[in-house]
Amino acid sequence: MNAKFTEETLIADALDEHEGVAAALKEMGLPCFRCAVAEHETIAEGARGKGLNVAEVLAALNALLTESDERTDLEENGQESTQNK
Repeated sequence: MNAKFTEETLIADALDEHEGVAAALKEMGLPCFRCAVAEHETIAEGARGKGLNVAEVLAALNALLTESDERTDLEENGQESTQNK
């Protein structure tokens, strides 16, 4: 995994890191990606402010990174297999 979201990760940085973060936050009831506070508020602050479990929010966001990494690995391995033929 290239990166990992933590409690200290700014919401804006998380949004820049992965394209699926906005949808995931919205689904969890954390629409902070739409407001100016996202530039200064951490994932933990945003989650706590909405009464969400920080660990669950982080697990969901980090799952996005894991899925992306696995997809990239599969794509790279597929390209290598094709190139080796």
